[in-house]
Amino acid sequence: MASYKKLQDQLSSLYPELKRDIFSHPDKYRNAGSYQLQSILQPYYQDKIRKDLPKGLLEGVVNNVGDFVKSKNYAVIDDLVYSTDKSYEIFSQIFDVKMSLYNETWLETEANQITRSSNMAIQMTNFQRYPKKMLQYMTMEDSIVRPSHAAINNVTLPANDPFWSQYNPSLSYNCRCRIKMLFEDVEQSDASEVETAIDNGIGYADNGTSFTFQTGKVFSKEHTYFERSPQNVTLI
Repeated sequence: MASYKKLQDQLSSLYPELKRDIFSHPDKYRNAGSYQLQSILQPYYQDKIRKDLPKGLLEGVVNNVGDFVKSKNYAVIDDLVYSTDKSYEIFSQIFDVKMSLYNETWLETEANQITRSSNMAIQMTNFQRYPKKMLQYMTMEDSIVRPSHAAINNVTLPANDPFWSQYNPSLSYNCRCRIKMLFEDVEQSDASEVETAIDNGIGYADNGTSFTFQTGKVFSKEHTYFERSPQNVTLI
């Protein structure tokens, strides 16, 4: 398993050469990503996926995360290409800031999203074995819960209800919500109440990061990386 320290060591070794190459040959990198950057980032992100996912779901998650990393790669290179009109000294500073932002600050948050979504996929797969049992959406009910997530707190529906194929944690980065199975007899939420809860919140895809069970998409097409990049990212 790729460790965070090993990842950062590999990136640090790559950066000086990549920095000079982008600055010297910006046209080469227009509308493209870095093959070397991809080869370092991809294993780290893929290691966050649980390999005991059901085969079809695992394939969907692997493909989605792979496309995500390519789009992320494209986004950071694209940011840098448009800074090559400055002096090398200023470009170098921009490079360091961008790489720290993309591959340290955001990287860990994104990796945690993959881990959280993989764990939820296993849980939801197990829940599907008991289709008539009630599931309940639960927030941490504290002061830092997002209002959009609080809106669907305590929604209670059978495990086979279509609601759960779309509205399950992690609904956004650093989401702490969870779903629990209820073994006591409880009434399910009224349909109109559920609709109102969804309308009052978002229940889906904060920043393009909502995990959609059964489709294997940890990151939705609305994520800014996907919106910025071409459908097929060329790696240089």
